[in-house]
Amino acid sequence: MTNIQENRIFPAPQTTLIDIHHPTFLQGYQTGRRWYFEDPEPMTDKRVVELLDDLFRERDTENPQEQLYFYAGHLLGKISGPYIPRQPHEEDPRQKHQERFLAKVTSGYGEEGGHLAEDIRQLWKIHARLTQRLDADDFDQLLRHGVEKVL
Repeated sequence: MTNIQENRIFPAPQTTLIDIHHPTFLQGYQTGRRWYFEDPEPMTDKRVVELLDDLFRERDTENPQEQLYFYAGHLLGKISGPYIPRQPHEEDPRQKHQERFLAKVTSGYGEEGGHLAEDIRQLWKIHARLTQRLDADDFDQLLRHGVEKVL
């Protein structure tokens, strides 16, 4: 066992699926992660092929290499969302809006406001889990029609 292995108790947390060296790839990766966390969508083989097809249709003739790096990073960033949790440096733009809304509920509903705010937090967590686990059609059907129509 080498000194590095002996001194390392826990592995370093992985913040990307691969080592990234190209700045345009990194920019695309960060954009893809941001998009994933704003609107989580299950990544399927069909969706990957659709995204690749979009990439090849929209090729920039002036800077095709940079565009390829950006889109490849973007795709990998989206794919990484369910496997690598949001990192501290990755801001959640919805969080500020959610906190304002919860403050409004807490103050606007008297004694029950705190309990309602906690229920809403739980609802948002469940919503996020369901968007990752159900395919888009089943999730949409659940939201639009309720459980009776799904069964």
